[in-house]
Amino acid sequence: MKKFASIKLRDLSNLLTARLSRHIVLWVFASLIVIEAMILIPSVQRREQEMLNQIRQVSSGKVFWIATTYPNISAEAFLDRVKQLQKDPMLQILGGAVYTSDGRLIGTFGEKPALNHAGVMADNPMSFEAGDRPLQNGDRYDASWLIPHTGGNHLLVIRHNAASVRSEVFAFIFRVTGMVLIISAVLTITTLAVLATTVITPILRLREDLIAAGEAISKDQPTPLFYSAIVKRQDELGDVIAAFNQMFKQIWQAMVERKQAEQALAEANQEITVLNQKLTAENFRMSAELAVSRKLQQMLLPKEHELNQIPGLEIAGFMEPATEVGGDYYDVLNHNGNVKIGIGDVTGHGLESGVVMLMTQTATRTLLANNETDPVKFLNTLNQTIYGNIHRMGCDKSLTLSLLDYQDGQIRLSGQHEEVILIRKDGSIERIDTINLGFPLGLEEDIADFIAHTQINLNSGDGVVLYTDGITEARNLQKDCYGLERLCETVQRYWHLSAKEVQRAVIQDVQQFIGEQDVNDDLTLLVIKQK
Repeated sequence: MKKFASIKLRDLSNLLTARLSRHIVLWVFASLIVIEAMILIPSVQRREQEMLNQIRQVSSGKVFWIATTYPNISAEAFLDRVKQLQKDPMLQILGGAVYTSDGRLIGTFGEKPALNHAGVMADNPMSFEAGDRPLQNGDRYDASWLIPHTGGNHLLVIRHNAASVRSEVFAFIFRVTGMVLIISAVLTITTLAVLATTVITPILRLREDLIAAGEAISKDQPTPLFYSAIVKRQDELGDVIAAFNQMFKQIWQAMVERKQAEQALAEANQEITVLNQKLTAENFRMSAELAVSRKLQQMLLPKEHELNQIPGLEIAGFMEPATEVGGDYYDVLNHNGNVKIGIGDVTGHGLESGVVMLMTQTATRTLLANNETDPVKFLNTLNQTIYGNIHRMGCDKSLTLSLLDYQDGQIRLSGQHEEVILIRKDGSIERIDTINLGFPLGLEEDIADFIAHTQINLNSGDGVVLYTDGITEARNLQKDCYGLERLCETVQRYWHLSAKEVQRAVIQDVQQFIGEQDVNDDLTLLVIKQK
């Protein structure tokens, strides 16, 4: 019971202090006052006119009696008769004046009226009660009569004391104003009481619910008990309350889902942190392994002094891997006067591609050391070795490989790789397609049926240029490829120089073409020139 009384007192306090309540009281009360004022003003004017008419009617009776009783007396005698009426306190006559029909003043008594012959004739010259005029101060009232006479009509104007009318009008205004204020106050209080129950108090409680909802959301508190949740209304305010409840439920559900998502995210972040730590350690280990592999790869590339020892040939080689360990392969081997030059490209990059490249170099050197000179047996045996190791590694690597056997100005070319550029001393170029000279290594166990070879004769100043697709497929910022045509043009332009200078010119042109674009593939180039 005390809690119920406390809630009622709080509602009453909120009602009296609410801005909405003050606005409603002000506008309702002001509207009623304006309406009643619009009614009061005509009523006051009508009441004043009624009281003036009463004064005139009393005087009209006396004037009419004198006019009918003494129709033939002179104007002066008529004026004396009217002057006698001043003694009657009921008539409240203060003075008067008589005019001839042409406006000449015959005489006056007491206070001279402000209403004269000209004013009467302008208003209503033909009526017995010719006209009247209350003064602005409200204390005097002038009335006129047109008196028929045998010698001509006379105009009588009488001034009355209208102070009682003014007092009565003020009293009327006071009475009516009091009634208006009482009615306005009653209607305002009644309107406020009705609106307080149906509109204002529900709105104020809805505001409290909004504040409580905001605090619950901001402070992550349990759902509060809302007043609006237990109210059932079938009007627009009910729709607003229902919308608020629905909105809060949706927000609360979203918060619950957000908490769950944050918890899941925190757990995922924890797992990611652990994985990152493991990955960091693994990356460190792999970086060390790749560094070792790169070192091995660079160590196994032919050195410049080895290339200088090849009889009859001027050779310049270049390889730049796109990643830490490249998949490109080239080698120049000299065994008992047999010179074998190889160039290949392992699919992909990284450690596995580097391992396949190392296996190819090792197997090639082993076969050469065992005096294997037949190109079919050489490439097929090399393929079987690579094929078996790739399957043991469990990867899907393969490589294209071309082998050049050189002796006394003669080159025997076998194996499938990029086109070989054959350039003569005069700068003329021939392009030798290797597509039918072999098959990619590591895809099939036996490729003997696919292997063929072709002969190339080199004279002094002639030579060949070997490369991988990292050169021809290098792209600039506009995604244009460097291309085989540009490579041939560059080689042709600088062929009169040494093999090393030709190699440098080509690499410089490729790098200038690429610009700031990232290098996506290994760059390998081998320039061979007959001395």
